Amino acid sequence: MKKITSLICCFLVVGIIPQIVNAGDPTNPEITDSKNDVLLFGQFSLPIANRMLKHIDILSAWFSEKSDEPNFLYVTLQLQDVKKIRLMGIYAVDWYYEGIEYAIMTIFEHGKETTVVQIQGTENITLEDSCLIDEEKNTMTWAIPKEAIGDVTAGDTLDSTLAIAGLRFCSNRLANLMKERFGCNAIGIDISEEGKGYIILY
Repeated sequence: MKKITSLICCFLVVGIIPQIVNAGDPTNPEITDSKNDVLLFGQFSLPIANRMLKHIDILSAWFSEKSDEPNFLYVTLQLQDVKKIRLMGIYAVDWYYEGIEYAIMTIFEHGKETTVVQIQGTENITLEDSCLIDEEKNTMTWAIPKEAIGDVTAGDTLDSTLAIAGLRFCSNRLANLMKERFGCNAIGIDISEEGKGYIILY
């Protein structure tokens, strides 16, 4: 599992040989994750925390494309519950293409929603109105222009896929204190295991 230091400060390290699939969907997602595995402060798994932090509990994530919109890649993240998703949350799906790390990420902060494509953990490309939240399916889906993620074309492979969700502190000072104490600046965090690769269709 690759580290994503620009997103969240604490990580689990797992070595997995990635598999490749042609297309994902809700029944065959590239990324899967256990239910009720949110870690409080990146360290503690407590029943009360999982009950309160369902909006950062990742269940799965998948990539998809539409033949009538070949210039877009769709990435869907499914959570246990999205009703509180706008409470200081950060949600991301990460992958590598030709050795370069990409992530699609939405950050909710003080009533503001920001979606970016992040490249190599430093360069951000802001996307407007690209994140759709479905409260019935408990999903958030990003529509990403392929030109923002390396101009991928049919046959290209996205590998080392990974999903992350976290709930941040409202106060930067408190976040810094918790980072010093626990090595994590999030109230709660869920990091999936490394998922399957995805082959671009169009």
